[in-house]
Amino acid sequence: MSPKPVLHSKCYERFATNGAVCSERKRLSRIGDNGLFQDPITVQPKRFDWSSPMWDGLIPQVVWRGTDFMYLQTLYPELGRPSLDSHIAPHLDRVSTIDLKKQGIDALESAKAGLVPRWKGVLHTAEAELELQELIEQQGRNDHEKKRMREDMLPWCNIKFSHFVNDEGVKSKTIGSKEYRMWERMDFPAADHIDLGGGGGTTWSGTIQKLALPGLLFHHVTPTQDYIHRYMKPWKHYIPVAPDLRDLKDKFDWAEKHPNQAKNIAQAGTRLARYWSSEKGMKALLKKDIEEPMRAVLDAYVPVSKTEYKGKSWRKVIMEIEGEGMMLPILKCTGFTAFSTVASGYFIFGIYCSHFTRFT
Repeated sequence: MSPKPVLHSKCYERFATNGAVCSERKRLSRIGDNGLFQDPITVQPKRFDWSSPMWDGLIPQVVWRGTDFMYLQTLYPELGRPSLDSHIAPHLDRVSTIDLKKQGIDALESAKAGLVPRWKGVLHTAEAELELQELIEQQGRNDHEKKRMREDMLPWCNIKFSHFVNDEGVKSKTIGSKEYRMWERMDFPAADHIDLGGGGGTTWSGTIQKLALPGLLFHHVTPTQDYIHRYMKPWKHYIPVAPDLRDLKDKFDWAEKHPNQAKNIAQAGTRLARYWSSEKGMKALLKKDIEEPMRAVLDAYVPVSKTEYKGKSWRKVIMEIEGEGMMLPILKCTGFTAFSTVASGYFIFGIYCSHFTRFT
């Protein structure tokens, strides 16, 4: 996912102009300082200080909220969102709410291989919630104890949608929308961090924000990368998770069994996110990831008229080079709606870039 200009290009522009780090970037990387965390003794909001009581007080869940986007459609055309009519409805026998949910989960599980990662995360959550519900029903000796267990126990996974992109290309809330109303009735998620990749395979601002948070980042490793990823080291700054999330539960269990190592990884990740938004870090990133690549592009530029493709438009050249091992299309967008931007992404010798052109 491309970074927002206010956090990326505009922020670098301001820094190059006056040497000041933009407030938006600072705020994103220092999210642990905003008083969202409770003091374990006074129960008052305070800055997260990495003390054992505050670290131990973090909720043991893998949490994500975001938008129901597609995922690397050109690379993985077989992956998609589930359809209520084709994936769920034919398998439902409307007996009770619990039975309905379990039937829906079983139906999605049978179609799991064809789901985009974000929907695989939603399925993980539904299964975790049902598993906990069944455990409480089995172990709770009476209604009072079951109520207490529901208040004290949480499912290990909490991945839910907060928004989706409607047919007009507008980002909308899932709650109350007709597209998600049935999922809500089935008690499916509609809306530690995990930075699930979107249409381009990554989530730039999401990665920085979740790396900066005190909790541990389960980083979604996909075929595409943002420039910040080269500075992030697995098992030092984050715990890597497979593209299809098949190892997410195992990695979560490892973190729960190794709290000291998990804390060290989380602290290292937070330090890295804060370095990116410091004056020293911004200066290094500006030179290494903006100035040097742009200078290389300018130095390497050769007009099409002076190459073997003389007489052809640069659009035609790009179309012809595809498939020869040099360029692989990642995104092709129509430009018909606000969210199908006029961008077509490519891997060029393993480096991800964007070509702002309209293919009609």
